[in-house]
Amino acid sequence: MYLNQSSVLLPFGQQEKEFRFPEECFNEIEDSDPWLTKLWKLFIRLFGNTYSDSGQEQFEEFAKLFFPEMFSDTISSYSSIENSLFGLNKSLGIEFPNVDAVVDYSVRNPGFYDVLLYASILTKEKFGEGAQISVELYRDPEFNDEYVSIYVRQDSYDDDILDQIEEVCNEYEVALTNTSGWLLVTTDFKPKSS
Repeated sequence: MYLNQSSVLLPFGQQEKEFRFPEECFNEIEDSDPWLTKLWKLFIRLFGNTYSDSGQEQFEEFAKLFFPEMFSDTISSYSSIENSLFGLNKSLGIEFPNVDAVVDYSVRNPGFYDVLLYASILTKEKFGEGAQISVELYRDPEFNDEYVSIYVRQDSYDDDILDQIEEVCNEYEVALTNTSGWLLVTTDFKPKSS
């Protein structure tokens, strides 16, 4: 899905994906989808310190977690999205109180997951370790509507938190025009949970 990877022909028609260094991926992704390019560059920016000639295996493990389609032709959307969200939790501390609801929403709205991944990582990068980032499915009973919300929670709220949130929203919202899902980065001004 993300890349046209070169592959090695194995017995019985099986194919084994080969890992390629990030520089090789940029050119191919940039030609196909600018939003995937932004996502990949953000991924490299956050996890690039694990990438070096000696750290290729560690970087590859991160890449497999967040971009499983690059390494497998027969992967379940549900399980690949779920594993990737667990990876966001483990690697960046992003919380998913009801991960099944977020995964289900992502599966039902093709193209949405790439935007969710980008917005989640961007939000964590913007607000840093001092903030709790929680990704939740919001259900509005009054309008029988649902969408994914990324909540930013701080112990002591920055005076300009809404402006910072707006900057994040400006980065990803245009990509939602190609999906049927909706995503909102916001705060509920609750304290961080322990």
